[in-house]
Amino acid sequence: MLSKLIRYEWKAVARVCIPMYGGLILAAMLTHFLLGNLERFSSTLYDIITMAMSTLCFGLFMAAFVLTLIIQIQRFSKNLLGDEGYLMFTLPASVSQHITAKLVVAVLLVIKWIDPFAPGERPLPETLDWITVELLPLNEFSRPGTPLEEVNGIVIHYVGNPGTTAAQNHSFFTNLAQTGETYASSHFLVGLDGEVLQNVPLNEVAYCSNQRNDDTISIECCHPDDSGEFTSATYESLVRLTRWLMEEYGLDTSQVIRHYDVTGKLCPKAFVERPEAWEQFQADLKK
Repeated sequence: MLSKLIRYEWKAVARVCIPMYGGLILAAMLTHFLLGNLERFSSTLYDIITMAMSTLCFGLFMAAFVLTLIIQIQRFSKNLLGDEGYLMFTLPASVSQHITAKLVVAVLLVIKWIDPFAPGERPLPETLDWITVELLPLNEFSRPGTPLEEVNGIVIHYVGNPGTTAAQNHSFFTNLAQTGETYASSHFLVGLDGEVLQNVPLNEVAYCSNQRNDDTISIECCHPDDSGEFTSATYESLVRLTRWLMEEYGLDTSQVIRHYDVTGKLCPKAFVERPEAWEQFQADLKK
């Protein structure tokens, strides 16, 4: 009898909830499509549209959450305490079975909302004014648009191309959409003068850290010569950027690693050849 009561309860609430959740799915798909095709706009306009769409989606999800609670309260009230309850209690089922059936359906509907910021749904950090957002166009080779479901670390790199600027490396990533010569990108580039460029949204995968692409944020740093040493401006911005990301994602210094720690590659060169420099960097992150 309990299984029959659950089926009945599910059919009763599904008439309202399925169309409502279907609308949420369509809104999410529309938002994903729009945000994925905004690379032609300026970074300022992109930020405005992203904020508007994010606010709209958050409002719709919260409205659905409230409506789901209201529906469940009404089901308990009308179906057990109202006129409908008289007929329900004529069934060969105990009071506990009636309540259990409603609780099972309520849990199935509400459990999605218990952690609204579960992996993959965490709101993006607000971009700071010292970060210039110049997103790469969606393409197979440098920005595939693959969701970054979770962030478990930050990987530090150097560009390996002495004397090049952040803008030049950004252009290289951008041109891969046409040349297709390799798969490469990073979430951030830190330039020789300390400028910070964001290439890939923080909820998307960048092609930078090999097998750790799917759970880390990558930072590429420019360097003036073959030694791989960073300028003081680059270093200061790297520390600042890494600290901010650590705070936003609840990471500690053990989760800030070198590309070398992932693949054994000599990257970033100065932090690999001089371990004391890496130790100092991690100490500076704690200040």
